[in-house]
Amino acid sequence: MTQDELKKFVDEGGVEKIGHAAYALLSLISQKAEEQGYPEIIEISVRESMYKAKIRSYQRLCQVRDNLKEEGCIKSYEPKGDTGFYYLNYD
Repeated sequence: MTQDELKKFVDEGGVEKIGHAAYALLSLISQKAEEQGYPEIIEISVRESMYKAKIRSYQRLCQVRDNLKEEGCIKSYEPKGDTGFYYLNYD
């Protein structure tokens, strides 16, 4: 993936879209497990997986953000409240 493709992916909300898709898949797994009579086991597993996925996604997002700054694609970045997201400054 080139710098331009990566920038476009981040700008178009690609990271968030992947997170939403993962959440939807894990919710479906949990629903199917409940239908089959063992929701507790899957629910714990789903929560753990979601937590780990969120941590990995956040770490990856920070890595991408820092790489964009190092490579001069963005001038700076600042937190967007306490959401875990950042405003990227290109000027």
